[in-house]
Amino acid sequence: MTVLLLSTVVLGIFAGRYLVPALLVPQLAVYAMWLLLAVLLGIGIELGASTSLLERLKRMRPSSLLLPVTSALGSLLGVTLGAMLLGVTIPVGLSIGAGFGWYSLSSVLLSEVAGAEIAAVAFLTNVVRELIAIPIIPLLSRLKFGLAAITPGGATTMDTTLAIISRVTNEETTLVAFYHGIVLSLLVPVLVTFFARMI
Repeated sequence: MTVLLLSTVVLGIFAGRYLVPALLVPQLAVYAMWLLLAVLLGIGIELGASTSLLERLKRMRPSSLLLPVTSALGSLLGVTLGAMLLGVTIPVGLSIGAGFGWYSLSSVLLSEVAGAEIAAVAFLTNVVRELIAIPIIPLLSRLKFGLAAITPGGATTMDTTLAIISRVTNEETTLVAFYHGIVLSLLVPVLVTFFARMI
């Protein structure tokens, strides 16, 4: 997945530089938004059709239900501190960090509201978050961090990093990870747009 992701980015850079006419680039953002909406619709259909999943989510411990909230707050606090250290305005930092690892959606949303430069930084930042999460989740699990071990994955714990989590943890943690990813994925469009409008 990592090789595929990086290869796609490199191919896109090459195509943007040498193959795609500049007049078509603004249209790509429109198509990308529609494709992402189709993905979100597919996720919603999957969740709605899975009655066993909803039943299992109902049986989760109340403390587990708060994990996405604490994860989101930790991420936003981290990017606030990072923005101050790097001399970036806090709304820019928050709009980038509120992607929670969902690089495709956050970058498209930011390109619409904040411009291509910030969107590109958001894309790379959230890709790097996912690339860091892939080796760090097993490490935190081995060090007995419990549910906190899944939080580096952010929104990707419902898809990309879920396989890693299921391999290094138990069934209950995997279920919490899936729920964690769903909630953060739902927060991404709301928070990214909210912070971007403050820029």
